Amino acid sequence: MRKTIALLFSSVLITACSGVPQQTQQDLDSVDSRVGLIEANANKLNLEPVLSIDHSRLGSEAEQDIAASRVELFSDDKLNTELLKQNIEVGLDLPFRVLNYSEDGVIKTRYTNAEFLQKRHALENSSALTQFESSAQQLVSSVADAMPISTQGLEKGYAITRVESELNFNATIESIKTNVLAQEGTEWFLTLDYTNRLSLKGRPYHPPLYWYSVRRVLGQRR
Repeated sequence: MRKTIALLFSSVLITACSGVPQQTQQDLDSVDSRVGLIEANANKLNLEPVLSIDHSRLGSEAEQDIAASRVELFSDDKLNTELLKQNIEVGLDLPFRVLNYSEDGVIKTRYTNAEFLQKRHALENSSALTQFESSAQQLVSSVADAMPISTQGLEKGYAITRVESELNFNATIESIKTNVLAQEGTEWFLTLDYTNRLSLKGRPYHPPLYWYSVRRVLGQRR
């Protein structure tokens, strides 16, 4: 029996650097400072930190020079459950995520908000969506110029790839992971198993959905 599985790969493309240094210690410190403020807010909101990726420092390990950039993910499993009940594919954009980065010497903060979830996954207005928006705003409230990611041109199902697999669910996941890690310079950051997390907390939910993050380092240092 063929199974349709919705997948999203969130990849970090690290390109060859130019002659002008992209990464400065001042920018790294500024980004780290913002991350600290957001982590403090997450703690107040009882959001669980599930992943932190420091793009620039990972680039440095691969001898690549890229601008300061960090992404943080925080989870509210109860809220995730309510949103997943509306559309299982919303798991592709959960949990809360915030990107702090430097662009042309300016430090910026962007985050996923309720409007993004609603447009991409055709969610209904609900108390869960309202709560998501409230928590997202509180999460970045200590950063005055934080802005939600743009939804211009965003429509239902945008950039979602659905793969039909002849394997069972777990075998499909392992096959994908094997193929991803076979690529040079690729790192598998996280497998987020919503079903397992919710079952452990007494809120069983099916079907399972996983979120993946990988890194691919491309190009040569110039």
